[in-house]
Amino acid sequence: KGLEIIISEKNEIFLNERRVSQEELKSIIRIASKFDKSVMIKADRRSELGKIVQIWDMCRNAGVSEVHIATTQ
Repeated sequence: KGLEIIISEKNEIFLNERRVSQEELKSIIRIASKFDKSVMIKADRRSELGKIVQIWDMCRNAGVSEVHIATTQ
């Protein structure tokens, strides 16, 4: 199963319903990429686009080959 990253309207990052820092997330993404895990980024529509792109770039830089983005209203 892949990772599900949630970005709140306040740009807080959650992984498995637990708030994580950007550094924690970067480490987790690096580990997940070694196991060929996909990543789903779910962002509140009021979250900053820059935060979404930052996480997308983190995934790509770590070698994650499958990244999806979904928004919630």
